Amino acid sequence: MTAELALYPMWQSLMQSLVIAPALAEEVWVDVQKRYGENGRFYHTLTHIHHALTVAHSVRNEINAWT
Repeated sequence: MTAELALYPMWQSLMQSLVIAPALAEEVWVDVQKRYGENGRFYHTLTHIHHALTVAHSVRNEINAWT
C-alpha cells in the first residue's frame, strides 16, 4: 500500500473530527498530495509523514501519559 493510500483514511478522519466539509477536505487533500509529491522533495514527503504518524500511533498510550 502506498503512503498516499494509507494516509487518506487518516486525513478523512481528521477532517471529520474538525467538521470540515467533505468537498473542502478533498480539495485540500489533492493539494497536499500534489505539493508533497513535487520534484525536489527528498525527505518531507507523504511517505515520511506516513512513517511519522505510524510511529506516533504506535506509542499513543505513552504520549498521552506525558501530559
